[in-house]
Formats: sequence, structure tokens, C-alpha cells
Amino acid sequence: MRANKIAITQLDEQLRPIKNAATLARPVYGWIKTIRSAIGMTSKQFAKRLGIAQPRASAIERGEIEDSLTLKTLREAAGAMNCRLVYFLIPETTLEKMVNEQAAKFVKSETQGVVHSMKLENQGVDDFDVFLKAQMEDVLAKRANKIWEAE
Repeated sequence: MRANKIAITQLDEQLRPIKNAATLARPVYGWIKTIRSAIGMTSKQFAKRLGIAQPRASAIERGEIEDSLTLKTLREAAGAMNCRLVYFLIPETTLEKMVNEQAAKFVKSETQGVVHSMKLENQGVDDFDVFLKAQMEDVLAKRANKIWEAE
């Protein structure tokens, strides 16, 4: 898990500056048509720059709005307008927090029966949070890939 922890920390740092990009909404007519119109490029000119027929250029603009374009097509469309496609996934929270929350969920589901049995036998865990943290550390150190099996 040590290597993963370093990777998670590095990725969280890389993603920090782009977190605000998640609030940037796609324009109603899509980025392609909006930028193309803003720079004064006609649909016919756009098609010519892509080396395709004008109806296909219009289909590309519609496809962006419908989320049906491939990354390759988006990259080509961007290039035809002297733009660059930037693609990334923005986690809802930090990756570290995501992993810790999932590890806690996994540990709770995995130890639920044991903790219940211990309580019935009057051997309950005094401080469940300390127990949970210790179990999480153990899981993350020895079998981190298992945490994603918990629902």
C-alpha cells in the first residue's frame, strides 16, 4: 500500500488545481459549436478543416451534446479550431479520503458479524473507532485491492 499511498498523494496534488473545472458547465450548444461560432468559423469551414462533409460536421456538434463522440473525434474537432482537448477525471473528493471511506465500509461489512458475536459473549470492543482504524490500516497494508468489493 505504501506505493499506492504515494501515488494517491501525488494524484491528489495534481488534481487540486483543476477541481474548480468541475463547476464549469458545458455551453447549451456544446463547446465545439460555441467556440466555432465565437471565432467566426462557419460549419462549412469547420468541415473542410476536418476533411469531412458539412452534414458530418453538424453531426459532430450534435454528438457532443448527446455525449456520443469518441475522444478521438473531440480531439480532431478541437484541432480543427486550433484548440486542444484536455481530458481528465475529477474525483468528488480527495483520492485519499475516497480510499479511507471505502476501507472503512469494507472493514465494517467484514467485521460486522465478529463484533456482534463478541458483544453477545460480553467481549465487545471498548473503543470501536480505534478498532476500526486498526483494521483499516491492516486492510490497506495487506490487501488494499479488496476494499472495492464492499458495496
